[in-house]
Amino acid sequence: MHTFRKYSGFGVHILSEFELPELFEHEFPQPDVTIRLSHIADTEFPETGSAEPFSTFTEKEYLLSLPGVARYRVLNGTEIEISPLSSSDPASIRLFLLSMVLPAALNQRQKILIHASAVVVNGKANFFIGHSRAGKSSLVASLKSKGYKVFSDDVCVLEKRRSDGLVQAYASYPMMKLWEETVDMLADPEYRKHHRIRPQLTKFGQFFHEDFDTQPYLVDRIFILNPHEDEGYIYRHKPLGGLEAFEKLSKHTYRSQFVKSESHRIIHLGIMSQLVRQSPIMDVYRHKTKSTIPDFSEYMVQLFSS
Repeated sequence: MHTFRKYSGFGVHILSEFELPELFEHEFPQPDVTIRLSHIADTEFPETGSAEPFSTFTEKEYLLSLPGVARYRVLNGTEIEISPLSSSDPASIRLFLLSMVLPAALNQRQKILIHASAVVVNGKANFFIGHSRAGKSSLVASLKSKGYKVFSDDVCVLEKRRSDGLVQAYASYPMMKLWEETVDMLADPEYRKHHRIRPQLTKFGQFFHEDFDTQPYLVDRIFILNPHEDEGYIYRHKPLGGLEAFEKLSKHTYRSQFVKSESHRIIHLGIMSQLVRQSPIMDVYRHKTKSTIPDFSEYMVQLFSS
């Protein structure tokens, strides 16, 4: 018989039969989401499902089959079943659980997620958004070395505060994911190559459990990171507003394919519109080859105080 552990992350309480060292262990009276080991039969998937990736999402049920890893089922945003495959490894099962399955459960709960890393500046969350390899995690890691508190890496959960309608954010879980070359470039003994997030990836988890905060933070500034190769400048920035800011921000909704129902889309529209009103939003450009992570983080520190 497996032991159930209690975790908090993504703004919810999680009771899990599957051990999740990436999450923050935390006591609570009742879970919002329960994760169980189970058997999900072949008949749940199309005939090709056993050999090919397969997923289907509704407001009530999400099914995901990843050959060589596991099968997952999410019900009503409250129940998650994991059926590991014999060839799978625990790190890969956890990676997809945290990056795809738990976000599906949150979307069934009509939560809005944003693809953003964040640090705390003056008691508020400052977001860094951008496409894969834009440098979000590297920047946060460098800012942590400068003394800034890491809020979240990769994903934040957004909601409107009941008292005044301002948007606040919950952190996902206390781990940053850094590529091997980033760890080497940072040259900080705090960052190590011990926890490979998947056996075949040269990407390593960096934990900050001791500093993880389960409480929400108001969202302050939002920086959209844009690596470039233009000649003539290494760094520059440009404030955004109105429709341009809304469109760019909305593109970084995490797992936007799960925002399907009319009521969920209305919640999404309200949160994104409020963020444009409450948060200064800025395009930030850095040269891909002429910039360094420490120099870029110093540039961002200057923007914090501008």
